Amino acid sequence: MHLAHPAHNDSGSSTRWLLHSPALLASNRTTLVNMLWVDKYRPSKLEDLSYHDNITQRLDSLTSNPAAMPHLFFYGPPGSGKKTRITAVLRNLYGPGAERLKLDRRTFTTPTKRTVEINMITSNYHIELSPGDAGLNDRFVVQDIIKEMASNRNISSGMTGGGEKKAATGAEFKTVVLMEVDRLSRQAQAALRRTMEKYASTCRLILCCNSQSKVIEPVRSRCLGIRVGAPTEDEVRATAYSNQSSAFVARPEIYISLTLFLLLFMLESIQR
Repeated sequence: MHLAHPAHNDSGSSTRWLLHSPALLASNRTTLVNMLWVDKYRPSKLEDLSYHDNITQRLDSLTSNPAAMPHLFFYGPPGSGKKTRITAVLRNLYGPGAERLKLDRRTFTTPTKRTVEINMITSNYHIELSPGDAGLNDRFVVQDIIKEMASNRNISSGMTGGGEKKAATGAEFKTVVLMEVDRLSRQAQAALRRTMEKYASTCRLILCCNSQSKVIEPVRSRCLGIRVGAPTEDEVRATAYSNQSSAFVARPEIYISLTLFLLLFMLESIQR
């Protein structure tokens, strides 16, 4: 089992902290390369997760019967493993195809003829984005993306025929992953609530944020809330040292990366 790397925040704050530290970059240019070790050992399956076994069992039960799976709302402190668990849920639903990702840059036109560009990550089965990046135009992004995913039959996760592959568990819906939903404006959250109801039969939403209190109750009540708490320092230490011993033997420099990894985690814990 592997660690659902706590130092890799859902918002990437640890990496940004490192990138904006000239002293670290100047003293050791290999630090960024070593940080990739965290991503290399990121779990991709539910059975590989190392802590919060009760959450893992719950998610496994939900994905084994996708027809009954509701919208999901993951929340918890930065670095607790929310994004890692979302990735594992997608893998359980759609199989390895959910890991074949591409970066897409989309342009939206608002009713006032303004154009909004936003980056998103897509597969044949799902789409992931942070609509809050659109600023005051986030409402239009939320509406258009969910409407497109629910109505575009060419992006199929569950249909058969026409040479399309069946999803791993027979899921008959597509999934939209919305990150940092606590950054959405009230207007966008209201639009999200209406859109969730309209396309519930053909599309599932997975919402993710740090602070659930910033998300309006009508949105929260339409999802199954899953709180992912931060792992303890003992859980981080035990998982990192015990399960990657072979990597340490092959590459002693990983000890340096691990030390930095634990240091970043503890610093963020203090700041919270």
